[in-house]
Amino acid sequence: MIIEDLKNYLQKCFDADADISDKPECLFSYEYDHEISGNEVQISMLNDYPSERFLDGSDSISSKSIQIVCICRGQKISGEECSSQKSAILYKEKVRKYLDISALNADIPGICDAVRANSDVILPYEKGSEYYVSASRYDIKTQGYYA
Repeated sequence: MIIEDLKNYLQKCFDADADISDKPECLFSYEYDHEISGNEVQISMLNDYPSERFLDGSDSISSKSIQIVCICRGQKISGEECSSQKSAILYKEKVRKYLDISALNADIPGICDAVRANSDVILPYEKGSEYYVSASRYDIKTQGYYA
C-alpha cells in the first residue's frame, strides 16, 4: 500500500540523514492511544481518488492526497542547536526534499509525481508543550501497482 511505502521511505531518509541528532519515528497519524514521546513524522492519507482509465488501455493513474505532520522538540540539526519551532521548520523542508520526484521515484517507482499542495504555519503542539507541529499536504500521482 502506498501509505506504508511512503512511511517506510521517509523513515529510511531520516535514519540516513547525518544532519539530525535526534532521529524521528515515522508512523501513521491517529494511532489509538498514542502519546508523543519524541520527535515524530506522522503520515496519513486524506483521500484516494479512483483511477483514471485510459481509452487505449495504457496504465491508469490515481491521485492521492497525503498529509505529513512533523512534531519536533529542540535538538541539534547540522551541528546547530535549534529550538522546537526551528526544528519543525527544518523537518518540513527535509520532507519536501525527500519527496523530490527524482529521489522518491528511485525507491518507489509507482509514484509518477509528488507536489506539495499546502503547508501550514508552525504551531505549538498544545499550550505549554515543548513540541512544535508543522503540517504539509502533498498530491501524489501513482500508476501501475498503486493505481
